[in-house]
Amino acid sequence: MKIAGIAGGKNRGNIVELTEEKKIKSAVGAGLVFWANSFKEGKYLAFGTDVDIKTQSSSPHGNPLKKLWANNVYRAKGTLILHLRDKAKDICLEAKPKDFEIEFYDCLDSLGMPDVDVKHLTLK
Repeated sequence: MKIAGIAGGKNRGNIVELTEEKKIKSAVGAGLVFWANSFKEGKYLAFGTDVDIKTQSSSPHGNPLKKLWANNVYRAKGTLILHLRDKAKDICLEAKPKDFEIEFYDCLDSLGMPDVDVKHLTLK
């Protein structure tokens, strides 16, 4: 789970969660990093812009009583503009629109901070 920050004032110290749409956009960016490592032996860096979500859904995952924050699985489909940069030649290739499908979970990173765990990201 990505967070927007920590509340102040009356609810000081409480976690402010990102909206589901912002979590999806964040997970797509994280997923593209892993996707680029496996695409053509990691020859390119990848990032996406203009992420447009067509369908999205979420459902509880795991034991909700053991987690302090949201513990959901998210699925989404949509489109994005994929930008690739060649690592060796240091040039950007032409940006192309792509359809994507993603599935990810709320989780905690190694320091105990909220994060997302991308299970799969497919580009078409």
